[in-house]
Amino acid sequence: MTEKELAEIEARCEAATPGPWKLFDGYKLPDNAIGEKLAAVKWFGCEMSAGVRSDCGCDIIGNVTDLELIAHARTDIPALVAEVRASHERERRLREALKELDRNGYLGCVVGPPCKDCTVCRARKALQGDGEG
Repeated sequence: MTEKELAEIEARCEAATPGPWKLFDGYKLPDNAIGEKLAAVKWFGCEMSAGVRSDCGCDIIGNVTDLELIAHARTDIPALVAEVRASHERERRLREALKELDRNGYLGCVVGPPCKDCTVCRARKALQGDGEG
């Protein structure tokens, strides 16, 4: 995932109503026609008409498992974006360290001719890859 894609995801999340959102089970909702349990997702501070924010809360009523996903998205997505960025940074630092080891002659195959199986050869292959390493 590119930094541009992460920034787009993050922007959509930042534009949404602040979280955390909660699955609200205070309604007595019947199961729907195919037997799915229904619930509502509620969040507060919704933007009402004329840009006025309200503490009344907003609801989306639907399938419990779908709404559980929606309710957690407001906090899960920023956490996932942060983790992807941290992973990218760890990979960048590891690649730099491997390049430094290679420049200094420390990445010679320990088995003999490049075996492609030892740790050193796998590290060299990762350096030659496209970042998927």
